[in-house]
Amino acid sequence: AKAVPTIHRKLADRPATQKRLMQVLHNLFLFARKKEYWSEADPTVDADTGKAIKCQPVKSRSRVLKVDELDRMLKAAAQEPFPWNNYWPLLFLTDVRKSELCGMKWDDLDLRHKPPTWTIPVTKNDDPKTLALSDTAAAMLKELQPNSEQSDFVFPMQSDSTRCISDVYHAWNRIKKEARLKDVRIHDIRRSAATFALRSGMSLPAVQRAGGWRSI
Repeated sequence: AKAVPTIHRKLADRPATQKRLMQVLHNLFLFARKKEYWSEADPTVDADTGKAIKCQPVKSRSRVLKVDELDRMLKAAAQEPFPWNNYWPLLFLTDVRKSELCGMKWDDLDLRHKPPTWTIPVTKNDDPKTLALSDTAAAMLKELQPNSEQSDFVFPMQSDSTRCISDVYHAWNRIKKEARLKDVRIHDIRRSAATFALRSGMSLPAVQRAGGWRSI
């Protein structure tokens, strides 16, 4: 508890980390109090205001991949083994969150009708959504369809086909290195997909509906 002010001060130049860590510590002290492990004041709360210790403001990111960066990323992905050779292009083509694509199931796909669709039962906003798939995305999925006999998931874990992949960061680090991408995060792929759609002429409301964006 005594170290919390020092930790807070040392993370002043890393606002996002500072904010996340203070929230984690706050939850930890709440849990400790509930279990009667801790009875003193919560060090993550300002004693004068009764509110959480003020953290540095987190600047919103607006990083969008350039055309040549996207091209390098897709070429690097093509050199990867399954599932990553398909995962990264589909992440861009579908404009969804990484966890949503990881959990994609064959039963949620309808590739027979026009347009082909993917229904995501649960999203971050707690609302189900049905996404119209592009011809390119649908073609990639049709090539993978024979795998549906081995797993309910489009991207199953190699060690356990009853579970979907979850750790994408090792593969992403390889892609970033191979494609020479600087200051690019996985979520920037989603933002880039929305931006490219807007540039192609799609309306803002249509992009928001397709990607489940509350704001862009």
